[in-house]
Amino acid sequence: MTKTTTERIEVNPTPRLNFSKIPAVIEIPNLIEIQVKSFENFLQSEVTPEDRKIQGLEEVFRDVFPISDLNINARLEYVGYEVGVWECGCGEYKEMGGPGVVCESCGQEVKYKEKFKQSECRQKGLTYSDSIKIMVRMVLFDRERIGVSARVLKELPGKYIVEEVKHPQSGKTLIPSRTLINSKIVALLEKEKVPEIVINSVREVKEQKIFLGEMPTMSHTGTFMINGVERVIVSQMHRSPGAFFSHDKGKSHVSGKILYSARVIPDRGSWLDFEFDIKDILHVKIDRRRKMPATILLNAFGMSQEDILSSFYQVEKISCTREGKYSMGAKSLMVGIKVLEDVVDSKTDEVVVKSGKKVTAPNIKKLGRMARSPKTEIDPETLLGCILANDLIDQETGEVTAGSNTGITEEILGKISENKISEFGILHIDEENPDTTIRDTLILGKIKTQEDAIREIYKRLRPGDPPTVEIAKTLFANLFFNPKRYNLSVVGRIKMNQKFGLNISEDNRLLTLDDVISVVRYIVDLRNGIGTIDDIDHLGNRRVRAVGE
Repeated sequence: MTKTTTERIEVNPTPRLNFSKIPAVIEIPNLIEIQVKSFENFLQSEVTPEDRKIQGLEEVFRDVFPISDLNINARLEYVGYEVGVWECGCGEYKEMGGPGVVCESCGQEVKYKEKFKQSECRQKGLTYSDSIKIMVRMVLFDRERIGVSARVLKELPGKYIVEEVKHPQSGKTLIPSRTLINSKIVALLEKEKVPEIVINSVREVKEQKIFLGEMPTMSHTGTFMINGVERVIVSQMHRSPGAFFSHDKGKSHVSGKILYSARVIPDRGSWLDFEFDIKDILHVKIDRRRKMPATILLNAFGMSQEDILSSFYQVEKISCTREGKYSMGAKSLMVGIKVLEDVVDSKTDEVVVKSGKKVTAPNIKKLGRMARSPKTEIDPETLLGCILANDLIDQETGEVTAGSNTGITEEILGKISENKISEFGILHIDEENPDTTIRDTLILGKIKTQEDAIREIYKRLRPGDPPTVEIAKTLFANLFFNPKRYNLSVVGRIKMNQKFGLNISEDNRLLTLDDVISVVRYIVDLRNGIGTIDDIDHLGNRRVRAVGE
């Protein structure tokens, strides 16, 4: 008995006849085009397995695989998937079939075999579907103890350390077990001069095609045949991923003060909520858990206290001589600073600020129009109360005499002269720029290092569990830096780039430090009257989820 092979048949729709007397100006659009294209992009059945883009079903499989056991003795890797049954001269094709694939044994191009036509499914009450099969690779590993040398280090990236590595001198854990070896791990092994490590080495590799199940297939009219009945999937309209800003309309507090808030919504992963309290302290919540100062999150992303201050405030440099004279650029002068010499515009020879006078708000505008910014001597007493932008360090002992984000006092001025510090920075906070939100939030946070910040976040998310550094780092990395657990999606990345003027690649769908800084800066500007809030009912903040999603 010979096998009959049928090809996938595309049925052209019946041509539409028009009997109206009024001529048609615009043709009726293809209203189901979005649905049909969305399903095609999801399944990619008309593309060879090697040429498929990372979207739809292909992206789902790549997110799930590879799968390995706890001790990394075996790993299941994804190779590709096949839609439907494909046959060649040898019978059913054993490898991954697809359009344009040629069998290596018989040299014939494989053909798609349709189980039932759509008309048969309607008559017999069947589901019009195709089988889904995936090709997986089973890799079995052995443990191998190897000596670390320059030649071996080049071959290590991509393998796993299966036993924890201890420091040669102190005996403390240097690298935990089940760690993927990358360039940073290689550099650490080379730096600490580790004599030997235990890694996984490949023992055996097997490939096999696995049947997953039947999946309903869309017809050319955008419908699915389920048990002989035609059904459709209706597109959803949901809130688009991205960053959204709002306020409480003054209803949260008795005083009626408007409190602004922001929310970063990914397609998959943890939500971030930023909000002001009545004292103008900016807080953040991760997955709607207990709130904490927002600067702790910035610390956890790797920013120091000085980096945070310089990112949100303009830093003005103050120069000081051995004679105890202080000076700063004329354009950098702030309201309330007293000058000890005339500030003259070199173009007009106009005296902008007279000697012995304090700088006022009208003076600032004139100073900004000056062509040059000459050094101007200032009265050190007017610096009292200004905020240091960086640590003051004793050059001889290396001791920190005054930390950043500290108000300048007479004692600090004395230490500057005593330690002969030639230059330091202050934050540009005056009557023109009075905002101290980030500075006040930093004081409340009381976090100095990245490890302390990550440990504090772990306490908020896992109250009651004793936090160790490694466990806390793993939890934080999985929150925002693991593609399997966090995904902004292409739409979310585009909207973030558009709203904040960022230039981050659309392929990077993780939350970055630039994203967090931009969100914090925008919500602080909202509080200062700059920018607008988002309307959640606006269709620009919503998107259509078609059948392919």
